[in-house]
Amino acid sequence: MKINKIITFWGFCDLGFLIWYFGWNVIHKRIPFYYDITQSQMTAKSFEAPLPIFICAIGLLAYSSLLFSGFLLLKKNKLGVFVSYIQCPFRLTGFIPPSLFFITWPVKYFFDMTSVNPELTIKHPVAIISIFLVLLSEIIKITSVILWHETMYKQRITSGSTGSQGAEPL
Repeated sequence: MKINKIITFWGFCDLGFLIWYFGWNVIHKRIPFYYDITQSQMTAKSFEAPLPIFICAIGLLAYSSLLFSGFLLLKKNKLGVFVSYIQCPFRLTGFIPPSLFFITWPVKYFFDMTSVNPELTIKHPVAIISIFLVLLSEIIKITSVILWHETMYKQRITSGSTGSQGAEPL
């Protein structure tokens, strides 16, 4: 079934981002997560406010959820659907990178930021196109996850099975 392959793709995307995150940190001689925590502590200390630690904790929890959603989607488990639903607002607000985490990288190479507007603002073409691509990728992901969820539920009803692989609603 084609929709199962799409769900597998989304699982690989979540795990792919974590591989990229760990690799990027290791290449820069940083210990993943530990570096983020120490940086948030130093920022909180310099501003004498706990907000950076709170934001870091939310970010680390959100990044950790990618591990769960990735494996659950690869296993075609219905819990992966619900984790994806919960992640969507965090992806749209920037706490978690978009599902297609690599989607905005090439955009910055299509525009010369020095000639028209040297500062990246919300009106800059790079920002506009990046926001559009992120929204589009999340709409595609959520739509495909909903379709898979409904398909699995209909199959479960018609077959009468009670296995954990089905996608019955709560």
